[in-house]
Formats: sequence, C-alpha cells, structure tokens
Amino acid sequence: MTNLGKASFAPYFFPGDKRIIFASNYLDKNPGGRNFDLFAIDIDGKNLEPITTYDQFDSFPMFNADGKWLVFASNRGGSHPHETNLFLAEWR
Repeated sequence: MTNLGKASFAPYFFPGDKRIIFASNYLDKNPGGRNFDLFAIDIDGKNLEPITTYDQFDSFPMFNADGKWLVFASNRGGSHPHETNLFLAEWR
C-alpha cells in the first residue's frame, strides 16, 4: 500500500473503509529521521495526502466510530523534549 522508501506504520481505516490514515517519516529530509507526520491514502495506494506538518512526531491516529473525531499522539505541546501527548481533533 505504501511504498514510500521510509518508515510507515500505525494504519487505521477512515470511516467507510476507502482510505487509510497512517504515520510516516516520508517527508523527513534526514536519513533515519524521526519526523513522523500523518498521511492519508486511498486503499488502492493512490492519492497520498499529508494531514499533519509538525516538525517532530505525530502518530497513532484513530477515528471514533462515527468519524467525527480523530485522536493522535504527538510530541507537540510537551513540557520537556520527547514528551508525547494525545490530541483530539474534530474531523471535517
């Protein structure tokens, strides 16, 4: 599904099961970099779309049952380096 040449993990289906949201360091310019962002892709491997653009770690996305909310883990907003917090976003 994702042959991006970098690490991709934590896939989760969108409501309706036609797209997948996942984490990848695909856009990280550093070899072996750990700048993971969220991406969406159709189940046929087409239409790759970046969802987040934070310069550190975003991952582990999941939708609630009706698809109105997305929860994900991120290092943003931490009180010290590498602290991971959960974020809840209304999905539109």
